[in-house]
Formats: sequence, structure tokens, C-alpha cells
Amino acid sequence: MPSTRSPSKSSSSCWLAAASLSLLLAGAANAAVIYDSTNKDVVFNGPSILPVFTTSSDWKITDIQDYHWNNGSGQDPVAVQGTISLFNAATDTLMGSWDAAAQPIGNPNTYWVVHPNIVLQPGSYRIVDSGQATWAYSTSNSFAFLGYGPNWAPNVGFSVVTALPVPEPASVVMLCAGLVLTAWVVRRRRVEAPGSSEPLPR
Repeated sequence: MPSTRSPSKSSSSCWLAAASLSLLLAGAANAAVIYDSTNKDVVFNGPSILPVFTTSSDWKITDIQDYHWNNGSGQDPVAVQGTISLFNAATDTLMGSWDAAAQPIGNPNTYWVVHPNIVLQPGSYRIVDSGQATWAYSTSNSFAFLGYGPNWAPNVGFSVVTALPVPEPASVVMLCAGLVLTAWVVRRRRVEAPGSSEPLPR
């Protein structure tokens, strides 16, 4: 006689585990702009203040984009072997330096971008651009109504930092515990199900 065991309970447990995993991964997959010192005002070359951003949790830095307007001419980062580097602002430790490439938006060679893909712990970090002579900055925010970065300040180099949140270790442990518990519940229900002909998982 075929088994009449209802799959609804075990399916619900599996669905709950999958949903939990999806939520965690979705949170980790949503990149966010964590620093933006740009605005829409008239820009000049050679900022006197380097951008510094501060984090209160772990972030994986995916992109750093610097603006090199240079009167509309830009500057080819490959031709000048341009780099963008990160330093710990408190200790002056170099966190990494990466070869810049031109972002294919706007005027050619006006947007330099690097993809560090490093995890930074809470702290303050300074951005250093090797092409400081053409790095853009502004001294006023007269066109604020057009939008501006929340970290804009006079004479600070234009940078945008994008990052992914790093899940807290406790969240990962709780998720793993939930998956183990779900697997145990599913196994128990298979054992207790009357008429079940499915082999038990080993």
C-alpha cells in the first residue's frame, strides 16, 4: 500500500531553512554606498584634503571611484599607471593599493575605479589617489538642490566608496544551528511516518 505520509510538515521545515539562508545571503548581497564626498558644483584640480571614511562594523569594500574632471579632459589612469590606495587613518598602515581603470561613463577617463574586495574592520580609512593633480574637488555647495554626497566638504577629493556588509559571526552560527535542527526534525519525521518506504539518510 502506498505511503499516505503528508510532506507538508517536512516541506515547511525545509522551506523555513531555505528562507533563513536566503535572507542572510540577500543581506550580504546588497551593496551600499558608505562614503560619498561628491557634489554638482564647479570643480577644481588637486584637493588639499584627502577623503577619510569611518565604519562601525565590518564591510567588504567592492569599489572606490574617484572623479578626475580635469576641465573635461580627464586623465587616462592606465597611461599614468594610476592607483587608488587605502590607509588606516589612525596607524597610517597601508591596507592596499590597486591599479585604477577608467569607468566608461561621462567624459572619457574622468572616473577612476578600483575593486579592492577587502574586508575592513571598524575604523577610519584614508583614500589616496596617485593622480592628485587631476583629482577633482569643490569649494562650495551652491547646487545642493541637484543632490550631493552626504560626506561632501570643501577641498576634499571626490570619492565614492561602495561596500557589502559582512554578516556577524553570531548570525552565521545561528543559521547553521537552525539548518542542523531542521535536518534532525526532517529525519525524525521520516522515521516516525507510518508506511514510509524511503530509506533513512546516513
